Amino acid sequence: MIDLSQPPYNVQPDWTGIGSDGSATDWGSAILDAIATANETSLTGLDMAGIGEEIVLPRGGVMCNSPIVVPAGVIFRGVNRTGSVLKMGPSFPSDKHFIDLGNELLHSAQFGGKVQHLTLMHNYAQATQNKSMLYTANMQDTDDMWFDLAIYGGRRQTMRAEIGWGGASFIHARNILYSSGAQDATSNAVAYFGFGGGTSIYLERFEPAAGMNNGQPIPNTKGLMCGNGTFHVSGLHGEQVQCVLDINMTSAESLFRGSNITGHDTVQDVVQIEANSAQSGKIRLDDVRRGGS
Repeated sequence: MIDLSQPPYNVQPDWTGIGSDGSATDWGSAILDAIATANETSLTGLDMAGIGEEIVLPRGGVMCNSPIVVPAGVIFRGVNRTGSVLKMGPSFPSDKHFIDLGNELLHSAQFGGKVQHLTLMHNYAQATQNKSMLYTANMQDTDDMWFDLAIYGGRRQTMRAEIGWGGASFIHARNILYSSGAQDATSNAVAYFGFGGGTSIYLERFEPAAGMNNGQPIPNTKGLMCGNGTFHVSGLHGEQVQCVLDINMTSAESLFRGSNITGHDTVQDVVQIEANSAQSGKIRLDDVRRGGS
């Protein structure tokens, strides 16, 4: 295990909240150095697995102006979801994802990488279309790939998982609270998941939110948008979004099964199903309701 608060990294959390960006230290170089040390690839080619280490962010607020790529086999985590905060710095590039799990430039399957037990905080700046706080295009077959997270996207999408280089077969994420909702946000989908029709995608205990405008949810905001894949969604509760769940599968191979999907009174629609013929007979929903907290 690599403890970022210990030598040679010596990360000392000094981001104390809104308004402290100018005085906080940029710890990006230390984080990237630790990832380079932890990275050890055991398989190469079309499949890349890793036998890397855990990297632990200390308790408190840590600012970072550098895009973070978590490679196969490396677990990047905090002490717990509310204890460790990774803050996107004011000079973070608008055309990069904050954390890329698996490295989108590697068009191969990645295994064993995880991001867990953290709060991710935006920097208020406008981002390029679909650039997200947390991203993957190739990490797969990994339990709790994203787990126990709070993600505040501001004017960025919170999560985006797509493509599945190397033939993604299994995606698993759970226990995630997330919000993104400036009216000029780069994507109406607060979070998006979409792969090949044969990819099994398990999403559990997701809590999306966007925001309110004149007493109404921000127009067209979708808490979770599901594209292609074989989806198993359990426990989705949305607040302050126009739609909690949007299903838009275009592949005849895709399937969707969802249960315990709820929307707060601030939600206009709990579920929207797009008018695609490929979805006919491919969707099963159980226990869908609106109202309450």
